[in-house]
Amino acid sequence: MTLSLFIATLIAGFVYSVIPGPAVLLVFSLAAQHGRAMGARFLLGHMAGDIVWSALAFASILGVSQMGPMLFEILGAGCGLYLIYLGIKAMTATSIGEAPVLRGHRPYRAGFLFGLTNPKAYPVAVAVFTALIARYTLELSWSSLPLMGLAA
Repeated sequence: MTLSLFIATLIAGFVYSVIPGPAVLLVFSLAAQHGRAMGARFLLGHMAGDIVWSALAFASILGVSQMGPMLFEILGAGCGLYLIYLGIKAMTATSIGEAPVLRGHRPYRAGFLFGLTNPKAYPVAVAVFTALIARYTLELSWSSLPLMGLAA
């Protein structure tokens, strides 16, 4: 892995992490209600969920560069079907019901599950990482995946 690929991956990971989404609002809410430590623990759990999506994004980018576009298409179709499922579920709901509220119990686990079930996480991760590391496709290999994950 070259230094330029490492830096591009580092920048892509930073950009992916600072893009605001629903987790940002929840972190602010938790910090306001339960203190900064609770918000920080939730955020650490959420980042673990983001690591899973980043690893899948790297795998699809490496898969496309080495095995062809089929892996990328399968992961993209899975995310698309999940978004369609969520949309249909939202449109056919008869009432809002009781939304589960995080009251400070197991913030690491709640953050991880929140990050893992975020339907936009994989498409955004692929878009950001592809935009910033696509020019390094000849340097990508499965052995560079752990160092890329560390950089991100």
